[in-house]
Amino acid sequence: MPEKLNNTKLWGEILKAIVDAMPEQLFPLFKEVYGKDYPKGTPITLLATEYSTYQEQPDAPPGSRLTDVTLLVNGTDYYHLECQMHNEQEMVIRMIAYDLHVAMQHTDYSNAWEPPI
Repeated sequence: MPEKLNNTKLWGEILKAIVDAMPEQLFPLFKEVYGKDYPKGTPITLLATEYSTYQEQPDAPPGSRLTDVTLLVNGTDYYHLECQMHNEQEMVIRMIAYDLHVAMQHTDYSNAWEPPI
């Protein structure tokens, strides 16, 4: 574990370790929350968790943000999980921003809709 791991990141690191070691343990959660029932052995792919961000200041270099867990189940269903111990108003905005990055990275634009001529 990193030497300077603070409380803010501790729960995310614990969640990552659990999902990395036993990803199928999330299946009951997905069934309860989303109504999706996956059989044992369903393929699970852990996705990248670092996404670049736009400059927040005009002279600042681009930055990056880290999600806790992003994964693809059965080759079709994307999930993004965050774990924290305190209520934070910005979390909803962060989740939307992360999910937008995931959607942009994993969308196949080759079948994009084209208006009729």
